[in-house]
This record gives sequence, C-alpha cells and structure tokens, in this order.
Amino acid sequence: VRTAIDDLGGAVLPKLNWSAPKDARWVYGTLKCENVKEVLTLLKSSDFISHDLCNSFDHCCDRNQHNSRPDIFHLVLRRWRCIDESSEFRCFVRRGQLQAVSQRLTHLFFPHLLDPAFAELALRSINQFLSDTVHGKFPLDSYACDIVLGKLPRLKVTLVDFSPWAPSTDPLLFEWDELEALTGLAAEFRVVQREGEERSKLENYHCVPLEVAELGVSTPEEIEDLCRRAERR
Repeated sequence: VRTAIDDLGGAVLPKLNWSAPKDARWVYGTLKCENVKEVLTLLKSSDFISHDLCNSFDHCCDRNQHNSRPDIFHLVLRRWRCIDESSEFRCFVRRGQLQAVSQRLTHLFFPHLLDPAFAELALRSINQFLSDTVHGKFPLDSYACDIVLGKLPRLKVTLVDFSPWAPSTDPLLFEWDELEALTGLAAEFRVVQREGEERSKLENYHCVPLEVAELGVSTPEEIEDLCRRAERR
C-alpha cells in the first residue's frame, strides 16, 4: 500500500470493490489519504464499507443462490485529483437506455447548471460516451455510473465509477420508484433548482452514533438539544 501511494503521487482515494468510505469523511475532513494509517482508518470507520464486506448481494435477484458477499475483495487506491464539484453527475441506465442524469452533489446549488442548452448538450455528450465506450463492453445493461463533465463547449465525459441498479445506490435527486417507472427515450436531467432546495448528503446520516441517528437527530443544534435534555434527567 505504501508503494502504491508513492507511485500515485503521494495522495490517494481508497475504496473496495464498490464503495468508497464517503461516510467516514468526518474523521479527517477529507477522503484524501497520504499513508496506510489514514487508508485503514477510513475503511474501518465506514458503514458503506461494512455493507460491502457483509451484505454486498442483498439486492441481487439471485441472492438466495449465493453468499451475502464475494469471497474476494480488492482494495482500490485512486490517484487523488481535485475536481470541479459542479461537473459531477450520476447517470442511471436501464436495459441499455440512459433514463436519468442527476447532479452528484445535491447539497450544493450551481446556477449555471440551470441553462437548458447545457442540459441538452450534457445529455448528448453522455449518450455518445455510453454508446462509444460502455455499451457492448460493460457486462451489465442496467446500472448507475458516476461521471465528470469537462468544460464547454466539448463537455468531455470522464467515467469515475459504476454502481448497481439497486436501492443500495443513492438515487440523488430522483427516487427509485421514479427511476423504475421511467420508460421514455429521452433521459431526464435534474439539478438543484434554487437556493434552499439543496438536499443533505446521505452519508451525513452515517456520521453520528447509531443511537443518535435512531432518535432522528441529525443537525448540530438537535444534537446539542438532546445533550441538554439528557443532562437535566
């Protein structure tokens, strides 16, 4: 691992076969790792990684025919790169057809993403990329994938990762019932429409103790209020 980190420029993003420990970002304030200790700490602190290790196949249609997890896991280290947050999107592909595209970081508002011309060009670029690079080469025809769009006017597509077409994958600005119901030939493109409509990140739920999360407490103010009430008892 030390050698790999050095070979990748001294800073990496760790993950297993599917998930990155996004919900453990609170440990260091970043997913950027520069040594083995940081890599292992993030992996051990993540509910997402625990799910991969113990319940990877929960949503597979043939899950009763297999174990709940693979026999072999792979530690993946990716070279750390700084990416424009407004350029990250998640694509939902069903039966080989692009059905939906969502802004990846739903807790942020980017006014320039509201331009209809941008949405049209983005969908065109994504469809072309999927046709040229993914279809016929990736073994599944239903999946989600995360991408980064380059700068206008080209909007070059860079593939980041694949995720299963399953409830274990965050639908972001969609709901899974919606995605299952989409059947049109034209994909739907969704971004946060205005200030105040941002959604909190799913991983935030995993950044507090289980007992606190079960009480429906999530914001710092609610946690402080819970502590004050506990002290009065």
